[in-house]
Order: sequence, then C-alpha cells, then structure tokens
Amino acid sequence: MNKVIIFTPHSQDSDKVTAEDSDSVEKYGERGKIYNIEYITSEEEGQSLADKLINELKDPQDEGVIILSGEYKYDRISSTGILLSPMMD
Repeated sequence: MNKVIIFTPHSQDSDKVTAEDSDSVEKYGERGKIYNIEYITSEEEGQSLADKLINELKDPQDEGVIILSGEYKYDRISSTGILLSPMMD
C-alpha cells in the first residue's frame, strides 16, 4: 500500500488526511486504501497514523501459502520464517 486516505466520523471530504509514497507509486503503481477510523480525534493524529502506515507498507510484502498434511507443532518464528516440527506420538 503506497497511498492512504483516513476519514474520521466527524470529518468532511475536504478534511480527510492522505499520505503517499511517490517512489513506491512509481515503482509498483498506486496501491491505496481508505480507512474510516472512529478514534482519530484530530487532523494531526490522523496524519501521523497515515504516515506510519505508508512507512510500514509502502513496499509489497512477500506472501505465500503453505499447505501441510499431518499434524505439526509450532516451534519458533525467525527472520526467515516459521519452523514447524512433525508431531510425534
């Protein structure tokens, strides 16, 4: 996500806050999301949240699905992934 728009319940369209990372938009194309967050009480608070979301999510995250057959237990999470061990009787 490289573009964020945040509304609060009491904001008008002209009062919305936005954040965008132009380098990410250029590299990956625009990937935006609109949030309606009830607990935001000021424009500054909304802008701070929008900026944090952009900073964390501007580059796509690697995603994948792993399908396992059998019973496994969770051992630990490392920087390279999740380690699962087969369950032994």
